[in-house]
Amino acid sequence: IAFDNGVPVGVAALSADARRINCLAVVPRYRTLGGYETLVGQALGTAKGEVSITTFRAGDRADTGQRKALEAIGFNACETLVDQGYLAQRYILSPTGRKETRCGSNAGFAGKGKQQSF
Repeated sequence: IAFDNGVPVGVAALSADARRINCLAVVPRYRTLGGYETLVGQALGTAKGEVSITTFRAGDRADTGQRKALEAIGFNACETLVDQGYLAQRYILSPTGRKETRCGSNAGFAGKGKQQSF
């Protein structure tokens, strides 16, 4: 949880194996003030290798800027998939900042270009 003067302004939750961000939420006014960067940085400190997240697809009207924020941090777009009944896109971030990721080759994830439900 990220706080500003004791007030929660964002939250990130990792999967049990610390390889996926299951929840990433930032109060709107903190989205341009480093809220995403702070929470992802904390998650990477706990993660074991590459970390993934699912978010909106390009052009999805529900996207309030999370895709752009994830790409600015260094996440790489991978395959589309169905997450909780909603068509989404998986992103991967390497802890070393490498642009090369193993899209589609991580155990438990669908191959590139395929869809998978969680």
